[in-house]
Amino acid sequence: AKTAKSYLLPDFYSGATGQSGRFSEGFLLRRLHFTEAARDLGLTQAAVSFRIKTLEQRLGIALFERGNHLLLTESGQLYLPIVVDVLKRLERGTTRVVSHGARRQRTGTLRLLVTQSVASLWLIPRLGDFCTANPGISLSIVSWIGGHSEIVAADFNRHNIDAAILNSRDGTNWNNLEADKIIADYAVPVCGPSLMGAPSRHRRRRLLPAELRNHALIHAHTWPDAWSSWLTHMGASEVEPKDNLWFQHTGLSVQAAMNGLGWAIAHGPLVAMDILAGRLVAPFRPFAPTEFAYFLVYPPESRDLAPVQTFKTWFRAEITRDIRSIEAEAA
Repeated sequence: AKTAKSYLLPDFYSGATGQSGRFSEGFLLRRLHFTEAARDLGLTQAAVSFRIKTLEQRLGIALFERGNHLLLTESGQLYLPIVVDVLKRLERGTTRVVSHGARRQRTGTLRLLVTQSVASLWLIPRLGDFCTANPGISLSIVSWIGGHSEIVAADFNRHNIDAAILNSRDGTNWNNLEADKIIADYAVPVCGPSLMGAPSRHRRRRLLPAELRNHALIHAHTWPDAWSSWLTHMGASEVEPKDNLWFQHTGLSVQAAMNGLGWAIAHGPLVAMDILAGRLVAPFRPFAPTEFAYFLVYPPESRDLAPVQTFKTWFRAEITRDIRSIEAEAA
């Protein structure tokens, strides 16, 4: 019977997150140069050369052709992508384990990822209430402009994110993340009170889409088809506004509308409180449904964390109450 052989890779992995892929990258990016790879790894050229030679001896094959230039043999070309894949998976796994440990140590901390629009329009005005009701939870808010497709499980682990509020279509493939649907989204044209005349008329006055011809429409690059979709939904796709203004995200476009620059399309769940308080006016009915909804998204290891569960319960209750209030006001 043949004796089974165990082929062990030399210890190129230092144990530090982000280091595992640097050996293969040193050769790929430095054009197969031992000295440059050694510099990348923080090792001597002799140490790298020795470890490569040891690996070749253990495998019983030559991986490199040594001469004026270092070249991969056919076996080396076959082996390299396998090694790169293993090292990258090891790096991802290490990042996940380290992140998981960090989450477990932060039992009273919630690190939350939100878009800038969610942060400015909805979350920040309510943070005081959440902190008062949950004094044992320390919040850390991370924001970005938007776009759920930019967020993957690796981002949660890399930045120690416990959960995120994301706007996405029903049926989104979240890959290695879990998602709880909180509430459906809908499109609401809004403006500041100054565009609507006497304050006493704000709440009950209703407009027709054709009246938008006399105003500027405010757009957001993170929701570029908002106005065209809404006008089509209302059977008024032929309406041409007096002017068009563009901002990066809906937090800015809504702020511009609030200050009298024109009309913006807002995510209904985010502006319900501003409408009820009279800071925004929404005179078009009915509200237009969208294909999107708000989700609380998190990696599996965050599922049972008490701060995540507490925030999810509070988030759902608050945003549902706002929507019910605006629906009752519109009835």
